[in-house]
Amino acid sequence: MEGKFINIAQEILRVAADGGLRQDQILAIVSREAEGKINCYPGDAVHKCFPTAVFVALEGKLKSGPWHYNFERSLKAMVKHVLGACPNVTRDVVLITDSWWAPIFETWQANINTMIQSGINVEIYIILYPNMIHQFGIL
Repeated sequence: MEGKFINIAQEILRVAADGGLRQDQILAIVSREAEGKINCYPGDAVHKCFPTAVFVALEGKLKSGPWHYNFERSLKAMVKHVLGACPNVTRDVVLITDSWWAPIFETWQANINTMIQSGINVEIYIILYPNMIHQFGIL
């Protein structure tokens, strides 16, 4: 099953594999690939809710420079954004990461399940350096 936001994950991997991805490049990629108004973490400081929110967590060789979110910070921001700041607005949630912390995911899994049960499309992409992306399915 290929998600509708795979193109964003592929472009992040393509750019990041060429020396690392800076935080400012994330917003440019997400904005260009999403073709519309989106919320991006890390990204701009827009205090407005949009139907799509993208969270990028880079911790390994794919990141370059400061201001990146790690896996834990991305999950926390995702739950806070979707269930707190923007309930009933954000309908597509995308997490792109090059790391996976099972204990951290388990901490937020009930919240993510609540999103899914409320009809929100949640797509998680794990980038396996240097050139592979795996879409994670949540049951």
